[in-house]
Amino acid sequence: MGPGAEKRERFRQVAREIAAKISAKKEIVGVFLFGSAVSGGSDEESDVDVGLVYGGSRIREGREERRIEGIRVDVCHYPASRFSGVFESESMRGKRDTWFNASLWLGLMRGCEIIEDPLGLLRRWKEAALSWKWREGEIEHLELAYLKNLSAANLFIEEKRVLETLVFLREALGAAVCARLMRSNLVPYWDPRFLYRSIVSSCELAGLRGFYERLNDLDAVDASLLRSLLKKLRFYVEREGEKSSGVATHFHNALDGYWRRQYASALLSARLSAFLLAPRVVYGPSASLPPLADRILDGGQHVEMIKKLEGSDKGFHGFYLNLLFVERWKLEALRGALDALCAISNGKKGGLKTPSRQEET
Repeated sequence: MGPGAEKRERFRQVAREIAAKISAKKEIVGVFLFGSAVSGGSDEESDVDVGLVYGGSRIREGREERRIEGIRVDVCHYPASRFSGVFESESMRGKRDTWFNASLWLGLMRGCEIIEDPLGLLRRWKEAALSWKWREGEIEHLELAYLKNLSAANLFIEEKRVLETLVFLREALGAAVCARLMRSNLVPYWDPRFLYRSIVSSCELAGLRGFYERLNDLDAVDASLLRSLLKKLRFYVEREGEKSSGVATHFHNALDGYWRRQYASALLSARLSAFLLAPRVVYGPSASLPPLADRILDGGQHVEMIKKLEGSDKGFHGFYLNLLFVERWKLEALRGALDALCAISNGKKGGLKTPSRQEET
């Protein structure tokens, strides 16, 4: 048995040990490994991702970190209903938010290694995930979002408004990438960290990688800059008391990316954390907000939120603009990006020309 096989077998044993400790108190109907432990991309700093599936619905969903014999383990707790609702029911299919609600569970089952499955549930869900086909109406919503964002970017660039143009272009690109993934029957993650991984690993999106990195400034972030941004983000996360929400989760994902020198993914996670935090800064922690599925990839709502931040908290507003790297962009570069994105809707194939941030002449 080689080193890789030995490591994989140790990961399996860790998953079984955790399940054995918890199963005495709760009904576990499935155990699986996912993430780098399965894909083969793990290194000395990687954690082991373990999914535990429970028969009952009265569990506290979420993620906890444990250490077993020096191995850092992220344990994710899921009720079986999360998976059965996607793979054993039609209620989620054919809707404008199907992509958003199904992507996590689809990705987990497609990429997991089943460790324990006494009832055969995980095997059934994995088979359903592998045979999953996106429907036309589910894809068309994202293609429409792409066109709406692109149209708005075109209007704002004529008004020479850099911030609005940049936001709409990024949302348009995100929607275009998701739609392309779905056309290839892949998973359109709404979390930009996972979406970026899909771009890096997918042959279908090879021509988009450089453009995506440039438009999102992933090629411009380094350790020093990211460290400064994360220090400020920590201040706002702790100030708002966000300890157990998606805000904190994505902030910790950003920290994890920083320590592992994955600066591009860390920046994307930091932006998502701040995006989720911003409405709480504007409206307060108890305010009722539209579903996240309706706010993701919507440049109009994103721009409106940024405007309200300016009137609610100028400090956070300034930090948010820094996190978006707005000052790095000039109109000429944005025009180049807009032209490249228009090529998608015009049916042109091949890679997109990478925009350069240059002074407008």
